[in-house]
Amino acid sequence: MNGPLKVPTTERTQHMLLDADNRRLTQEIQNLPYVDIPSALSLAFRRLHTFNRFAMTPAKRLQIVSPFHYAFIRFLDYYRNQLSGSLFAKEVNSNELDNLLEFIQELGFAYKHIIRDALARQKRPAGFATVLYMAMLYQYYHGLFSYNRGRMLKRSHWQEFHYLYFLACELQQEDKPVTCPDGSEGSVSHLYKQSLLLGLASPYAMGAEDQWRTCDYTARFAGLLELVEPDSISQLSECYFVAPTCLQPAYIPGSLPETVTTARILDLSRLMDTVFRHLSAIKAGESLRLTGLHNMQRKQALDLLTMLSERWFRNPQRNSERHVIDEQIGLVWGLENICAMLDPTQRRMDMLQNRNAGSDKRAWSRGSDESTSGLRVKLSGDPTRFPEAGQVVAMIRQRSGRKILEVGVVRWAAISRDDAPECGIERLRGSVRKVTIQQQSDQATERNGLLILLRNKSGL
Repeated sequence: MNGPLKVPTTERTQHMLLDADNRRLTQEIQNLPYVDIPSALSLAFRRLHTFNRFAMTPAKRLQIVSPFHYAFIRFLDYYRNQLSGSLFAKEVNSNELDNLLEFIQELGFAYKHIIRDALARQKRPAGFATVLYMAMLYQYYHGLFSYNRGRMLKRSHWQEFHYLYFLACELQQEDKPVTCPDGSEGSVSHLYKQSLLLGLASPYAMGAEDQWRTCDYTARFAGLLELVEPDSISQLSECYFVAPTCLQPAYIPGSLPETVTTARILDLSRLMDTVFRHLSAIKAGESLRLTGLHNMQRKQALDLLTMLSERWFRNPQRNSERHVIDEQIGLVWGLENICAMLDPTQRRMDMLQNRNAGSDKRAWSRGSDESTSGLRVKLSGDPTRFPEAGQVVAMIRQRSGRKILEVGVVRWAAISRDDAPECGIERLRGSVRKVTIQQQSDQATERNGLLILLRNKSGL
């Protein structure tokens, strides 16, 4: 009955419960040194980590974990401001984000402990919908900050998330209104829809600002997404759908698993009608308040909604047939570095002057799978150096003993579970050469560019 929920092993003891008075703990959490967020985060994590390793009743654990939500809200506000382009934002240390992810994971562990213990006892505590919601809430933010960090989610992330939703449906708790410890309200169903939409928006292809903007937009309009039971199994091959054992946000059209017993179809029609209406309103110059995106420039809102509409619609690139490869591929990224590599004169000058220009934007990689439209690679070397989504990248490959050059665009980039950068690269077909863009005025300077001559089937 506990399904796929993963929690740390607990020990039975008595002495730890003496230091778990709810009022004292609430005061302790509220008095953490929030002027120094990294220190407060470390203290809160250690405290919660300890509690999660000891056995206690569901009611007692719920009493203990609730005060930590105050710390979570403080950390959430702080790191969101740093990541979403705040005027006074500073660059966030990646180690801080890793610590935040560990703290959020511990919050999720606490509520998953409660769910597992309650199901094992076959006795649900009062407000079980809130317990399910809180477990999913922390799972959701663990995913969102993982996107911000550029770190891939574990395979169990989505399986647990889907399981919790379908468990709520089985217990008829999915639409019950719940109230968080901070007073905010929600429901399991709405949070589930919001998370699905964010996951289907290709978050690793976005910057942190757009990830948070998508979070805001889906929080407001996720209710327009409808989850309906299919009339027949054959219907599942035509649309997005979810199942309790799904290991991704949703099964995409055309990817029917071997066995499906319980499923819900994602009906995006009402949501997409609203997105297109918002796009028309923005183009017509109407107020951005209608879209909930009033804290950004009009062009940014237009670009974001255009991107979301394309990704939430059927995307044929996601369904192209892939085959496994095991190939070493050299990568060079950045327009100037690629142009320098293509210029024989520049290469000779670099060799004569013993210069290693652009070496920080070169790496060896290992190709893992490939389709007609692109490939997936895992980089070796420094895990902090890899191309970002949207960058042009040159790939040096071997074919029949000869080196060939391919150029592509990075569509997504993330850090894998073994701390190695991975990228999805869309191939740009055609021959590539360096060109010089001449100056247009006395003040302007010449610039480098890449010319890609596309070829049709007849070779022209």
